[in-house]
Amino acid sequence: MQICILLVLMISETLNAGYFRWITKAVATQNLMCPLSCKAITGLYGHFGGATEIKCCASRSRPIWSIGKFTSSICELNLKNSVGTNHCSKNTIFYKIRYTHKYVTSIPKRLLHSNQTVEIDFNSNEIENITGSDFECFPFLDTLDLSNNKIANLENTTFFKLKNLRKLDLSYNVIQYIEPITFSYRPGSLLFINLRANILISVDVTNVFVGYWFSKLYLDYNQISKFTNQLHWKMEHVTGGGDIFMSHNKMSHLPNMSDIGFTRDSIVKIISFKYSFRLGGNPWFCDCKFSWFVPLLKFARKNFDVGGQMVCKYPISLRGKLAVNVPEDLFVCNISVKQKCPLSCNCFEQPSRKRVVVNCSRSKKYKIPSAFPQQANLDIDLSHNLITILEIQSIFKSHGCDRFII
Repeated sequence: MQICILLVLMISETLNAGYFRWITKAVATQNLMCPLSCKAITGLYGHFGGATEIKCCASRSRPIWSIGKFTSSICELNLKNSVGTNHCSKNTIFYKIRYTHKYVTSIPKRLLHSNQTVEIDFNSNEIENITGSDFECFPFLDTLDLSNNKIANLENTTFFKLKNLRKLDLSYNVIQYIEPITFSYRPGSLLFINLRANILISVDVTNVFVGYWFSKLYLDYNQISKFTNQLHWKMEHVTGGGDIFMSHNKMSHLPNMSDIGFTRDSIVKIISFKYSFRLGGNPWFCDCKFSWFVPLLKFARKNFDVGGQMVCKYPISLRGKLAVNVPEDLFVCNISVKQKCPLSCNCFEQPSRKRVVVNCSRSKKYKIPSAFPQQANLDIDLSHNLITILEIQSIFKSHGCDRFII
């Protein structure tokens, strides 16, 4: 109760110092102050989704103890064997517990001033496991830094009691699995989630599209190649948004949208107006299955800084080219002999022209091939060959050719 009263007094003194108290359904914490400039900001934060103020405050708000004269209200305690090594002033209200570059393997069960702790920094240790019980005594915790440890897995009950937690740093661990809905808990206040440089090979869709407004989610420099949808989640309404960094992973193909709970309409609204993705540094295969995403990416660039580093790695003919600059006719999918492409022919699907090309020109054929790809809208070119036996009508009837060149 005493802490709450002090917070109210501190906030009232800050209201006229270029900040306003940020109270919103987007976060549970009531300790944040947002710059007044966010009330009128436009441009990159935009008016999209009616969330101008929310997107700005999610990125630029600060806890009361980090503003102006109130910075003296927080005292840093460097721990050694659970004993503070420095002294705090009489103005101290909150504490930052710091215990870094040691060899601790778990969160100590007894930490000083737990009820008044707003920051915990345990980076560069040997911590392997964390559970919800490690943090249940920190009701005001705002910032948790566990970077550069050896954490391998995250349970979805680990943070759910930390309704005031705003910044979570788990970068440079060895995280290889995160349970679904680990960051979606409500009431909650997560605005910055850092999972950079772990060893994730997949990420569940519920840990990316978390259903509320946030600022940054860092998943870059992992080994992510796919999305999962373990709970069969559905995006029924477009909610929340934020900046998602997934560059320098191992994604080569876009996921099947229906498999991860989206319709084509919902993904258009999300990518264009709500969530911005940084997807550069991945080995993208720019084929026909990628082509639908390019117009969407171009449209999203009007509102977000995205697509600038999204470069094709495959096929070889497009290697190094920026995906948004590739002509749409070049997004094709090759069709193999196993898929009934005739020997010595070049077959490919070309969505931009709604056709399947079977190019057998100059292939030294004496007769029309007996098999063609079992797809509609065939465009067959048999020109410059040695064909003497023509069965044009049967070819058109059986394969539905739009165009047939001899």
